[in-house]
This record gives sequence, structure tokens and C-alpha cells, in this order.
Amino acid sequence: MGSHRADAVHDSLVAVPGAKAGFDDFDEYKGSVEAALATERTAYLIVLLGGEAGLRCGNMMALESSDVDLVTFKYRANTACDA
Repeated sequence: MGSHRADAVHDSLVAVPGAKAGFDDFDEYKGSVEAALATERTAYLIVLLGGEAGLRCGNMMALESSDVDLVTFKYRANTACDA
């Protein structure tokens, strides 16, 4: 069972019929990493969690601040939000 925060996020999501996630090629991904790094550390972390660690949106939404170390870029994934 997910956390209350993750459940609240899940309840506010709206399904988009026929929507599919696309995948970047290596050059596009490199551009995303560079753009995120130039923006802020949080955006950089999100790009790395998706691109390097393979977390999906629901996994990222379920992360609590205590699950992520912004200094070492390590995370602990305990739960997922079924998005």
C-alpha cells in the first residue's frame, strides 16, 4: 500500500487515452541531461532517475524527500504510485 502522499497524487491524475511515452536517443538524452543540469539540481535528479536508474513517473512521484540524498544522488525506492 502506498503512502498517503502518493495516494493523493494518484487520485489527482487523469488518464490520457492513447498516450504513449517516447524514448530519447542518446543525443537527445544527453541534451536533456545538459539542459536539466543548467536549470537546477532537482531537474537534473529527475532526468537521471528516469534515464539512468530507470524509474518511471509513478516511482518518482512516490519518492519522499527522505528517500533521496541530493549530495550523493543516491535514492531508496520503497513504494510506487500506480500512475
